[in-house]
Amino acid sequence: LLMIELPRPIQREKTTNVAIVTQHVPSNWDWPGDAADRSITIPLIQSQAQTVSGYVSVMAEGDLDVTPQKVPDRLEPVPAGRMASLGMAGAVQHAYSNNAPVDGDIHLLVSRRRPRISAQSVGLISVQGRQFAVDWRIAYTISRASAKTLYLLVDKSLREEFKIASATVPITSKSIVQPGEKSIPLSDELAKRYNLYLLNLDHSSLGDVVIDVRYERPIVDKGFDAPLVRPICLGEISEQLAVQAAEESAVKVDVSGAKEIDA
Repeated sequence: LLMIELPRPIQREKTTNVAIVTQHVPSNWDWPGDAADRSITIPLIQSQAQTVSGYVSVMAEGDLDVTPQKVPDRLEPVPAGRMASLGMAGAVQHAYSNNAPVDGDIHLLVSRRRPRISAQSVGLISVQGRQFAVDWRIAYTISRASAKTLYLLVDKSLREEFKIASATVPITSKSIVQPGEKSIPLSDELAKRYNLYLLNLDHSSLGDVVIDVRYERPIVDKGFDAPLVRPICLGEISEQLAVQAAEESAVKVDVSGAKEIDA
């Protein structure tokens, strides 16, 4: 029982506001990105008065979502369309009203939202003299939740002979990982041809992250292959590739698995 002494009595038919803030950090609350959902119990503060009414709102910050699992009977849900008119913050996910004292706790399931990632890629093959260069600009769009890792497909023939950078978010490291549930699943055809690279970003990002990749190679024969670098994610992917050559060079392009865009 908490007793609050006011600096002066409340006059008849007057009101006063009293703010009570409590904080509790459950043990092992720091989650890795792939942690399982967790159930927590939130005790309610009860007012001792002849008449009691009010609201209880539930909000989560960052990438967290909360789902009520058990709510005391005297709490009535507040429709989402009414929350704003009551002055509740936009981050409020659930709200309840009561017109009588409320006993019990609120049981919540806390989960971490998974990022939704799509990608657009534009590549340019430049042929000049006895060498060619390929530049790729890949824009990943991250929504719903932030992400600190991205994935990239690089033709195995390139090995490590390419440069990669980002003007949006620094890339702290890159490494080849095995495709699968813990990374990105690939078909047998893709896994045979490409290395799956894990890109670790300097910090979690939301919105657009632009990755630039470049490599150069000599032309040792009239015909040559240009290994591909491709975005990979679970969302939509759009890829385009263009070829340009110096005036003295005549280039004929043979492609498979793609359609030509009119110039």
